[in-house]
Amino acid sequence: MRILQRLTTAFDWVAGWVVLASMLLVAGNVVLRPFDRPIGGTYEWTGFVTALAIGLALAHCAIQGGHTIINLFVDRLPTRVQQAVRMFARLLTGTFLSVATWRVTVYAISTWKSGEVAPTTKVPFYPIMFVVALGIVLYALVEFSKAVRFVTGWLEPRAVMDYAPGPDSPSMPADGWEEESL
Repeated sequence: MRILQRLTTAFDWVAGWVVLASMLLVAGNVVLRPFDRPIGGTYEWTGFVTALAIGLALAHCAIQGGHTIINLFVDRLPTRVQQAVRMFARLLTGTFLSVATWRVTVYAISTWKSGEVAPTTKVPFYPIMFVVALGIVLYALVEFSKAVRFVTGWLEPRAVMDYAPGPDSPSMPADGWEEESL
């Protein structure tokens, strides 16, 4: 589990630098445009780095319990049913993310084989797609590992119930897990 925590933290760190690069690119383009010196391909590069930042940061957000969940209906159910519903949601999310990883990877291979590139910058799409697929599979691993940890008793039931801390729930610890003792 510590490896997963370290990987998500590293991916999030890289995502932060990618966002900084995007900011500098856009700001530089805005500053240079009045002097007839716009940065070529800014629109495409911004799209690339945005996809990278999101793909790299998703798993860390999940491990920290930062994704939003609306509990209007589930909170009215008995505790055991709430746990079952939330476990099902974690497994369904992990399964969906696994399928998404597979499809993004298949599409990346397809664009690699076809030689498809961005029209202005001529940058190939596939490396970015592979990195995004890696981020998605890491997110799936986070969801599956939380489900496994709950089932095996390594995780308190409350951590499975709360995707993100709410006004009436305790905050998640810094590493995103409520452990009894390992």
